[in-house]
Amino acid sequence: MVSVVAKDFVNFVKTNIDKELAPYDEDWFNIRCASVAEHINIRSSVGVNTVRKIYDVRNGSCSSHCSRGSGTVARRALQILEELKLVTKDDMDAEIWTALPLNQESQI
Repeated sequence: MVSVVAKDFVNFVKTNIDKELAPYDEDWFNIRCASVAEHINIRSSVGVNTVRKIYDVRNGSCSSHCSRGSGTVARRALQILEELKLVTKDDMDAEIWTALPLNQESQI
């Protein structure tokens, strides 16, 4: 079991531009990192904008008013997963992350 060390910004950051407050759950960033890691295992090449699309907020049936998730949260989650050696940056493009094969000791 891998534990993600939450930084100070986690208490104050918004997850979306349409949100007014940070999430109430203290463990939300760990859950977000685990969700991003699972998504990268399913779809191998993922960038910051792809992660932002996953966590966008839709305003009912009016799709023109949807807003993407926070880029800072997406970028920081990918950087932490890279520090934990769960993902790696692609050699061709520095903004694309790909999944590494999981071992028994490196599972989230």
